[in-house]
Amino acid sequence: MIDLFETKEKQTEAIISFSELIKQPGWKLFEAILDENIKFLTDSLVDDNFVDAGDIKATQLMLKAYTNAKNIPQDRIEDFSSTDEGGVPNLDSYESLADFRANLERGRKRHLTPKE
Repeated sequence: MIDLFETKEKQTEAIISFSELIKQPGWKLFEAILDENIKFLTDSLVDDNFVDAGDIKATQLMLKAYTNAKNIPQDRIEDFSSTDEGGVPNLDSYESLADFRANLERGRKRHLTPKE
């Protein structure tokens, strides 16, 4: 398998990308779909009468796959955020895109305003 995160720079990029991804409405919808599938499979394991052990194993594997898919962004953020000191660095100097835009606009006004 190709190591997609072999350098610290790629890990930092992944942290930023995954942090933004989990805030997106599309991800939240995808996560809700995964939650429904996870609930259905969990309920099936408790309630359904399976014909053989192969059906149970297939259902367990699907449950694990959905759970892993749902957790990938947060797991990678946690994996790559740890430092030697055990702390979690704040890689984003702005809390949100709105904060970034506000700071950018303040900077523009400061540089465009004539000095007296």
